[in-house]
Amino acid sequence: ALAYGSGMAAIHAALLGAGARAGTCVVAAHDVYGATYALLSKLLSSQGVTVRFVDVSDHEAVARAIDELNPVALLAETLSNPLLTVADIPQLASLAHRGGASLIVDNTFATPVLCRPLDLGADYVVHSATKYLGGHGDVLGGVVVTTAARRRALLEIQKLLGANLGPQDAWLIHRGLKTLPLRVERQCQNAVKIAAWLQAHPRVERVYYPGLDTHPQH
Repeated sequence: ALAYGSGMAAIHAALLGAGARAGTCVVAAHDVYGATYALLSKLLSSQGVTVRFVDVSDHEAVARAIDELNPVALLAETLSNPLLTVADIPQLASLAHRGGASLIVDNTFATPVLCRPLDLGADYVVHSATKYLGGHGDVLGGVVVTTAARRRALLEIQKLLGANLGPQDAWLIHRGLKTLPLRVERQCQNAVKIAAWLQAHPRVERVYYPGLDTHPQH
């Protein structure tokens, strides 16, 4: 793992580590985090990277985009925000690798407690440590988790970008990690109760929660 000063610094670094440069292509989920969408559609696009956004739950569309563009990376989120689309990481990894691309998974929403994308075939896993890892709303940070070889390449990029995490922020995130499993367990218990209550409420038309059997990727 390599720590960064923010989640956006981490996602930017993972894309650069995967080879996003002028003349290359990236395929990304159409419902990624807003700042990630802007990073791809504005900054990287202005620097000569071709970006195509697709519905990653439509595997045929993903396969077509990869076949047509020969991208260096496929970017998805374990759980999208706010509609909680669940990515089929093993399938996406298979499609990406078949086309010679790296699979980057933003696992911020799921956390390592609920999902470990590297075990499912992902090449880079990104966390905004600002959210669940820190857990107390008092620190900004990001993490990229990958192989030792890829980490060495990321470290060289980080030296040039200067996006490393400060020591006080690192300590705060380390503090948060100690309670992460307890917090996520309780948050999930609370969430399913709230989702079930909302689903039964006469004034609520639809509830998006993967734990409900009405969710498309239940």
